[in-house]
Amino acid sequence: MRTVAIDAVPNYGDYCAAAKVLTSALDTEHLALNYFELAPGETPSRGPHAHFDQSETFVVLVGAVTFEVGDPRETEPESVVVTEGEAVRFEPGEYQQAWNRGDESATLLALGVPRDSEDVDLLRACPGCDALTTQQFEQEGDVLLTVCVDCGTETGRFE
Repeated sequence: MRTVAIDAVPNYGDYCAAAKVLTSALDTEHLALNYFELAPGETPSRGPHAHFDQSETFVVLVGAVTFEVGDPRETEPESVVVTEGEAVRFEPGEYQQAWNRGDESATLLALGVPRDSEDVDLLRACPGCDALTTQQFEQEGDVLLTVCVDCGTETGRFE
């Protein structure tokens, strides 16, 4: 048995109030487990994305979270609100992005199976292409960058 105090797990990134990887702290073998606290207007991800090799389930512990579902390059994403005590599951290949669109903080758990996901399509607006494009991650010291795979333009910088 393993236990962990969520407050003792360090945050990763600076794009939401709290982003904590519980996977390593609990030494899970088959499950990715992440904890997020979202202030109004925040998202736990760096853009709309799909895991092609992992299903994701989100459990809203506090507040309400709006999920934008669908590939935004093809159609206007559908908005689905998941409230406290509810959960939503995404199959591999389903594009989604969560947002706290409310006026109060929200807390959610993200569970991914299998644990490690290598085949991910992350989308971000690229000023070089003037379009929503697939991104790759690059590490620059302690900073994580998102870079357009089509033209090499940096689209995000996360500490």
